[in-house]
Amino acid sequence: MKRQSGKTGRKKGFTGYVWFMLMVMVFMLWCLETLGYPDENTTSQSVITGSKVCGTLGDIWISIDYIPELGDTTGYITGMVNGVERKKCRVVVYNQVDDCCWWGPKPLWNKPYTKISNKCQYKTDTTTGGEDAYATAYRAYLVLKDAPVPKMQGESKIPDFAYLAMTEADRKEECDEPSIEFTYVPLYGDAAGVIKGVVKCADPDKYCLLIFIKVEDVLWTKPYYNQPLTYLNDDGTFSCDITTGGNDAYATEICAILVPCNITPIICGPCYELPEIPEAIASTCFDRSPTARTISFANYTWEVKRRDFPAGPGPNYFSDSEKDVWVDGNGLHLTIKNKDGVWYCTEVINQSALGYGAYRFQTNSRVDILDPNIVLGLFTWETVAYSEAYHELDAEFARWGNKANDTNAQFVVQPCSVCPGCGDNCTRFLVSLNDTDKYVTVYIVWQPGQAEFRAYYGNHLWDPPASDLIHKWIKTDGIPEPGNANARCNLWLFGGIAPTDGNAAEIVISDFAWQKDIPNWKEDCQEMAITIDGVSPYGDTNGYVWGHIACADYKKYAVAVYILVRGGWWTKPYWSTPLTNINSNGTWKCDITTGGVDEEARKVCAYLVPITYTPPSMSGEPNLPDELKQFQNACIDR
Repeated sequence: MKRQSGKTGRKKGFTGYVWFMLMVMVFMLWCLETLGYPDENTTSQSVITGSKVCGTLGDIWISIDYIPELGDTTGYITGMVNGVERKKCRVVVYNQVDDCCWWGPKPLWNKPYTKISNKCQYKTDTTTGGEDAYATAYRAYLVLKDAPVPKMQGESKIPDFAYLAMTEADRKEECDEPSIEFTYVPLYGDAAGVIKGVVKCADPDKYCLLIFIKVEDVLWTKPYYNQPLTYLNDDGTFSCDITTGGNDAYATEICAILVPCNITPIICGPCYELPEIPEAIASTCFDRSPTARTISFANYTWEVKRRDFPAGPGPNYFSDSEKDVWVDGNGLHLTIKNKDGVWYCTEVINQSALGYGAYRFQTNSRVDILDPNIVLGLFTWETVAYSEAYHELDAEFARWGNKANDTNAQFVVQPCSVCPGCGDNCTRFLVSLNDTDKYVTVYIVWQPGQAEFRAYYGNHLWDPPASDLIHKWIKTDGIPEPGNANARCNLWLFGGIAPTDGNAAEIVISDFAWQKDIPNWKEDCQEMAITIDGVSPYGDTNGYVWGHIACADYKKYAVAVYILVRGGWWTKPYWSTPLTNINSNGTWKCDITTGGVDEEARKVCAYLVPITYTPPSMSGEPNLPDELKQFQNACIDR
């Protein structure tokens, strides 16, 4: 029993010794944590990097050494701390927005603390929401780890709380000159469109913004005519609702002009150019246009018009889809189509301003039988030239909603709202085509003080025959200079009203060209005429006579031919077909050897008669009837 007792006593003694040594070690560690780790290579006043203590205990401070630039959306602030054990302390950061409202802690409310690095530095993300990028002031607090800190959500003052040290920094930007920056612009088509931005280097108490949006190539004041000025916040930030009416959501450009607040503002309702304001000290514009589609046609680049809202002319929606406007071997195709209950029209705009010269448009479609509500326009236009009727010269094929209109085409020098009805600014005429001959060539010759318009049947270059002339018109007063007008082609609905037949439409523009010189016009027509250009020799059993006409519509006239054989006159080519058709270029040809001894004919006569006329039938009579004398004629002996 003693031995057992002795062993137990020695065990208790050893255990006590272990506990004593553990207590000594804990005490030493506590001392090192509290007093710092000595370093014989540093002085007591130095920052002891790589240790747990920053500098000298007791000399407690915090600094902000860097703040981000105004508008930096990835902004951090950095700084140093001193006089504390870095593992026992944290940094808490707040920022002030609009010179009034405190937010934080940063980076997040649920992550309020920033750790201190082993170099006694801190780095805090201060742009984690709202308008943080435009904060004007910062505060950094040095606190004990896990100390309670206030949550700020825009309050004007940070309440008192326990901290070891605090510092603050204001962002006072150095200004070279006033400027405007958009920080947020809603997307094209956004109906809830509020823009945001910031003005730099201008007194927000003295300067305001005039904001304009461009819709369908013209500018409008925003937000309202009776509220044309947008005021700045104390920090220079601003916002403006640009979707307060009409088709504002489809504005393609937003402009802001910085002006004195006491100015009498210019109201755009609309303006065709951005106003020039002498008192303005800065301006900027932001283009948010959808990417424009362009096509290549007739050696020119053309922009395809897109309008996602009812716009002129019409008003109509305009599509730039490849399925609605395209170019192939036949030419440029323009269409009108219904898509989900909405009618879309089409237009192309030549990207070159060609100026004075001859513009030639060629069509290869039945432009004579367009639906009464459909208009084909071949014209020039310059948007900013509103005071000069947009420099618009028109060739148009339309009945303007009136199916009974006995004309279907017109030439116009704008201004002209209704033709006829605008005096001598327009002329109307009739075009008659068929499914075989669908070509029409239109010329607009623009010279100083004169505009000449011509339309011809057929597909012509610069020397159309007089016989194909449909209509010509020359105007010598009220002719604008061309400026930067572009040639355009469009197919659209009059008044935006659907086609009367409810059907889609397609037109082919087969060619376009421009030259500086006037075309080589053929002899102008004074009166209708017929000419025999040749006849087969006497005795030819396969004989023909041929010729041409002038100044007559080949669709409305024909040729009646007679031959004199052995003293008597005979109808050619047959009694059943006494009329010879005229080609679109004005030429004609008739078989004169269709029976008997026709090859012995000594004389051939041709008469230009209306296609509705029934010529007298001749079967050997010695004289031609007097009724034929009323018609233009030509004869040839052989």
